[in-house]
This record gives sequence, C-alpha cells and structure tokens, in this order.
Amino acid sequence: MCILTIAVNQHPIYKTVICINRDDAISWNCDENDDFDDFDDFGLSASEIVAAKEFSLINNFVGVNRSSALFAGYVPFNEGDDDIAPFHPDFRRSGLVNPLLSSKSKEKEVEASIVANRKKYPGFNLIVGSLAENSFKLVSSYSEEPCQKLSYEGGIAVITNGSALDRWPKGDYLRDTLRSTLRKNPTKLDAATLAGTVMMSKENSWKEGTGEGTLYDVAEEHKFDFHSPIFVTPRERDEDFMYATVSSTIILVKENGEVTYFERAYQHSSLDGSNIKFQDNSMTFNLKE
Repeated sequence: MCILTIAVNQHPIYKTVICINRDDAISWNCDENDDFDDFDDFGLSASEIVAAKEFSLINNFVGVNRSSALFAGYVPFNEGDDDIAPFHPDFRRSGLVNPLLSSKSKEKEVEASIVANRKKYPGFNLIVGSLAENSFKLVSSYSEEPCQKLSYEGGIAVITNGSALDRWPKGDYLRDTLRSTLRKNPTKLDAATLAGTVMMSKENSWKEGTGEGTLYDVAEEHKFDFHSPIFVTPRERDEDFMYATVSSTIILVKENGEVTYFERAYQHSSLDGSNIKFQDNSMTFNLKE
C-alpha cells in the first residue's frame, strides 16, 4: 500500500525531504517493447499547482502550490474502512488535494470542510503543511481528533495506511533507510538517488511468525497491507489487473525556497518484479514570497 515520509532539518542542504510511493491496481498493459503510452497524463505541471495526476483521474494525490508554498498529499487509510461511508462521487479521496492547493488563501475553510465531512470519504491520512515554514499536520478520517500536529521520530515522520499510533514494519524500515541515506550524502543528494535507493526498496522487514506490533491480529485481507515492502512488485489479481507500486514522488526543499519536484512512474510486466521500466520527470522552481 502507499506510504509517505517527511524528514525535517535532517540534511545540511535540504531542510525538507518528502518521499511518497503510490500503489494501485492497474492493468497489465506493457511488454518489453512497450512505450510509456499509459503515462502520457502522468507528469509535472508548469502551472501554479505542481503535481502528478492519478491514473485516469483529473485530480491529484500529492502536490505543491508554488505561490502559497502549501503542500498536500494523502495515503489511503485501510484499517476500519467498514466504518466509513460507501463511495460517494462528491467525497472521493482523489478530490482531497486539489481543492486545498487551489483554494486561493482559503485553505483553512477547505480543510475545515474536509474535517467536517471526513466520515463521508473512504479512509484517508492527509498531510497538509507549509514548505516555507516547515510545518505539517495530519488530517485523518478515522480519528476522533481529526487534526493533529505531525509527529516525528528523530526528525522523520512516516505515514502508512494505518493510524498514526500503529507501527508498520515498512514504516520503520523506510525511516531507517531514509535517515541512513541522508547521512551518507551530506554534500550531494538528488531525487533520483532517493527514488532508487530508498523508495524502490523491495526488502520486506517482516517475516512470518516473528513480528510484533499492534496490527498482527488483523484479518487475513489486511496482512499484505501491513507486511508489504516499501516498493510493491505485482501481485496477480486476475488476467487483466495487477497491484503494484506505480509511482514515487520526491520533493526536496532548500532553505532559500528552491524546490525540486521529482516523479518516477513505473511499468511492470512480470510478477516477480524482474522487468520494471520507469520514466522520470523533474522540475525545479522557487517558492514565491
């Protein structure tokens, strides 16, 4: 399942490092000679809102407003979805981010509306914050306290598909891997390195029968969500669809307001993860004062 991490003041060059993996059920649509036709709409915008689209949707799951320096991104919340209202076209998770980023200085009103209607959405963990101020909050559909100041462990926050209090193995592994990578690259760090060494990690830190944690009693259908690696290679659903990591987003912010926004989109054509192609898009811009 999807995962998001934010490192604050953990690198001498970049005051903020944000990494997100987007996992989804998509069609088997490529072979060794295929182009990236299905990624034509997957890329960065040069408009006020810099973001990558979800597949076949016009909305964004993560993005930045260049003028307001507002960041917003979400991952689905998958435990307890039975308590969330059924699908409603006006309350789609894919509609969380765009209204915030395009709110024209009314993001507090939009955020208040999301909080008020949070039980009408499928489960979500939404991060909203200022890249200029390095301040972020967690807005969740599941919590009795829907708005919380983002909690960091050693300067790094990790948001999984569970609650803020749950320790998912891949979350701990991502925190440790990101911290190690930042320390090993104090003078030279690029987004492609983070995508390749951190977000494409296929190692699963959980082994059957050895784990400890708050969710090890979860139902069978949630076990993969909890125990999956950072980077998910395909699991066959049927002859037409698979489930896998489809993109990585890396956002690097310098003290002077320079932002690198990087996207890597993946195509898979084998169940064992041996044939993965990817396409990178990147842009650099300055947050407007």
